[in-house]
Amino acid sequence: MNDQTRLDLERAEPLGKTGVARTTATPAEHELIVRDQRFDREHMVPRWWHSNDPVATAWYNSVSASLPRGEAFFIDTLKPFRDDLPPKLRAEVKAFSKQEINHTREHVAFNRLIADHGYNVESIAEGIQAMLDLTEGRPKEFNLAITIALEHFAAIISRHLLSDPRYLDGADPVAADVWRWHATMLSSILHRASGIINYIGAIALTAWLVLLATGTEGCVAILTTGSLSWLTTIGLVVLTWSASYHLLNGLRHLAWDIGKGFDPAGSNMRSVLIIALSFLPPALIWFFALTGGAS
Repeated sequence: MNDQTRLDLERAEPLGKTGVARTTATPAEHELIVRDQRFDREHMVPRWWHSNDPVATAWYNSVSASLPRGEAFFIDTLKPFRDDLPPKLRAEVKAFSKQEINHTREHVAFNRLIADHGYNVESIAEGIQAMLDLTEGRPKEFNLAITIALEHFAAIISRHLLSDPRYLDGADPVAADVWRWHATMLSSILHRASGIINYIGAIALTAWLVLLATGTEGCVAILTTGSLSWLTTIGLVVLTWSASYHLLNGLRHLAWDIGKGFDPAGSNMRSVLIIALSFLPPALIWFFALTGGAS
């Protein structure tokens, strides 16, 4: 074993690489967002759905076939740790488990479809299970390390798949949607972001009203006509958009609650429509605010 591959086990760093700062692309306050994306169950996906290529199709099919057993393992691995975690991390584990359940549901549906085309999905799933069975009786930390490693591989593959459209060029659009980024995902992120903006905006407006009520005119003047008035204007513009978007997307959530609007194509179309329409109310509000409603 040479110096390039031998590891310093005490520091878990490659020899000759000490002193190099470690960085991560994960934001410090990263939030796990549970997405309940459902795909078209009625569409007749062709057998060789990727570019009429049996090899490319088989590769993606094999990945999908391997996922449900692995995701169940990930969820089970985290269970022994949950009660001992701080509240924030416990909430993240809960969100992760919910997302894995949703993810499993969609891949099970996809696997039924490819099994109908003659692919032996069960043999792949059984092979995955046989490997996972080797973890029986191991310490929970050992299984957690396996989960972390496998999820890291999944993140690497997903990043390439989502950032380079060539991987799915020529694929059946419905089958490819299982692997792609969707407008519904963006709307889900914006819904959480707008909720946070509304929360912060409510606190800021309350503080403003308190300043007015307590006669602190100097502070109010700085925010309304003084050196920070531009910041107040930007904040109010963002807040009016955020309230508009959250209301419109909230109406769609009400439809979901009664079981409507889960069709994939329609869901993505409505996501784009809601995002576009969310700019209309704030545009009208600010037009009348700045012009006084003059013709």
